[in-house]
Amino acid sequence: MTSLTLVATDLDHTFLGADQRPSELNTRSMFAAAEHGTAVVFATGRPLRWLDLLEVFTDVNPTVIASNGAVTYDLRNHRVISDTPFPIDVITDVVNDIASELPEAKFSLEEAQRCCVEPGFDRVDHGRPVTHQGPIREFLTPDSRPVKMLVRTFGIPTEELFEIVDGLVDGRVSTTFSVQLDDGLVELAPIGVSKGVALSATAEQLGVDLADAAAFGDMPNDLELLRWAGTGVAMANASPVLHAAADLVTRTNDEHGVAEVLERWF
Repeated sequence: MTSLTLVATDLDHTFLGADQRPSELNTRSMFAAAEHGTAVVFATGRPLRWLDLLEVFTDVNPTVIASNGAVTYDLRNHRVISDTPFPIDVITDVVNDIASELPEAKFSLEEAQRCCVEPGFDRVDHGRPVTHQGPIREFLTPDSRPVKMLVRTFGIPTEELFEIVDGLVDGRVSTTFSVQLDDGLVELAPIGVSKGVALSATAEQLGVDLADAAAFGDMPNDLELLRWAGTGVAMANASPVLHAAADLVTRTNDEHGVAEVLERWF
C-alpha cells in the first residue's frame, strides 16, 4: 500500500493493552497517521460512556464508531452524528423469546448515552455508574432508542450461548460476541448494523477510499470491519475467524501490534 487514506481500529485487546489504556507506541502511531492526512477511526463495541480514554486523541479529530456500529460520534465536538436503534416491537419479541428459552438470562440495554441493566447482570462498567437498573421490559418503551442489547448467562460459555441466542432470534437482529467468558455474554444489534457498515458510511462522509484503508481487530464483532477495509489486520491474540479473514497478522495488543504495522507506512 502506497497511500493510507484511513486507519480504523478496535479498542479492547487490539489498540488497548491489558491495562485497558493505549500504549505510548500505539498513541504515537495514530498521531503520525493523522499528521500525514490519514483519517483516524476508533471502532468499538463499547458504549460512548466508556470512551473518556480517547480524549487524548481529540487533536487527531477521530470519528468514533461505538456500540458495534450503532452509534457514530464526533469526538472533537462531542456530538452524536447518528444512531441506529432497534424497532421496539422487534427487540421486545426477541427479549420474550430468549427469556422463555433461557429464564436465567439477564439483559443489559444500551442507548447512545445511557444504559439500563437488570439486577444480577453483574456488569463490569469500567468504573462508570449504571444509569438505570430494573427489569429490561421497563425500558422498552415507545420513546426509547436502544442500539445494543447484551444477553448474559451464568454457567453457559460465550460460544455456546451465542449458538442458542442466534437460533432464537432467527435473523430478526444481528448477533455477535467480543469476549470469551465461562459465563457467556452475547451482543445483539439491529439488522444491518456492524462496524463495517458504519466504517463504510464514515469513509463516504470523509471522502476517502476504503480500498486504501487499514483496519485492526481481534474478535468476531470486528470481522466486518476487516472485510470492508482494503487491508484487514488481525492481532496475534485474535480469534481464529479473524486470522482466517485477515490480510495480515500483527503482534498482540500488549506488544503494540497496531503500531508495528503503522510504522511501516509512517
